[in-house]
Amino acid sequence: MTNRTPKAVLLILVILAVPSAFGQIPDWYASLKTIEPRVSSKIEIEELFLNARVGKSFVYKGTESVYYETVDGELSVLYAAGNCPDERKEICDFEKDTVLEAIFFPKRKVRFSKLKLKMQYLDFFVEDDNPTEHYVDTKAGLDHDVQRKKLLHVKVFHPSMYEQVKRSARTGNP
Repeated sequence: MTNRTPKAVLLILVILAVPSAFGQIPDWYASLKTIEPRVSSKIEIEELFLNARVGKSFVYKGTESVYYETVDGELSVLYAAGNCPDERKEICDFEKDTVLEAIFFPKRKVRFSKLKLKMQYLDFFVEDDNPTEHYVDTKAGLDHDVQRKKLLHVKVFHPSMYEQVKRSARTGNP
């Protein structure tokens, strides 16, 4: 007679563990939600995403764009470069290496419903030229771009920039 107790215990553990693993929000999303534009720094971003590698970076008109590669996807962060031209003061006149905005592109498509967001608190609009839906938490500064119920990317922005973010998403122009 064979001993089935270890197999039965293992099966029970798997059955209990699987639903909870599928019900959790992704770690990268939890990290992204802690970013505060105009407050968080480059050091904080690099501590949040420890496994991130810098793919490329460049400086343009008072901002530095840094593209990070992580095991979960790509993170694009716009930082203040410390020398902001007058015509861009509203956007980049902050201490050097301060986060202005961040966008995360997950490698594996995530069902939007998995994020368990309270839909009644989100602003909703669709882009003018394609079927991308935007679910925006205007208070937290989170823009969730969705197509076919799958999350394309999440943008973190300062809430005061919402109208500009919305205009840019609708028209493709900043």
